Amino acid sequence: MNWWHRLRNKFIKRIPYPDRFIMRLPSSTIGSGMLHEGNIYLMDHAIRHMPPGGYVLEIGSWGGLSTNLLLHLMKKYHRQEVFLGCDPWKYSYQDDEVGEPDFIDGREDISRKEYMEYIRQGFIDSVSLFNRSKLPYTFQMTSDEFFAQMDKKTSITDLFGRSMVPDKGISFCYIDGNHTYDFVKRDFENVDRYLIDNGLILFDDSMDGDQFGSAHFMKEIKQNPSYKVIKKNPNYLIQKKINR
Repeated sequence: MNWWHRLRNKFIKRIPYPDRFIMRLPSSTIGSGMLHEGNIYLMDHAIRHMPPGGYVLEIGSWGGLSTNLLLHLMKKYHRQEVFLGCDPWKYSYQDDEVGEPDFIDGREDISRKEYMEYIRQGFIDSVSLFNRSKLPYTFQMTSDEFFAQMDKKTSITDLFGRSMVPDKGISFCYIDGNHTYDFVKRDFENVDRYLIDNGLILFDDSMDGDQFGSAHFMKEIKQNPSYKVIKKNPNYLIQKKINR
């Protein structure tokens, strides 16, 4: 970690109350290093202040760390919104170029398909343990595929064999899928079409100075007259203004 990251992390806001489950969660799910500590504070704020009635949507689920965290916060604040998520559980660069090896980094004896099935099963196991009374509706598909189904208002089946028709707006979305600029922009544009007034969006890896497409896209968000920055910690939480 360089001096800039150390300085920036020094000023991160953290939730002002002890929560033993949140403290336990990173060591209980796959992907403990993939959730920035500052996002916990931003998610807590978003769940408490999001407008009622729409979906909570997570783009990018991985091993279930952020899913379980968001569901825990929804339970803590007695939120009744329905949680939706999508993730293709496909190894990065799997179909990039001809000749791309079909094994995970550093281990030629473990295929990418096997590895991603392990991650997907880890997601299923963790949410089944920690949220058995209120499982999320999580779909194995890309965000593009999910929104295509949402546009059609057709029934889709989740990881747990349940079918639903996503036919409401979105109250809060956590965008944590493909972090390249084009994908982040398209995720935002898709979410924007369904985000209700005063709805919130949190972009992972959007902090100033990062090289991810998420961070570069924030320059456009700051110029978007339909949105305002609510919190920066150091990632960005934005809110859709009321359409007059």
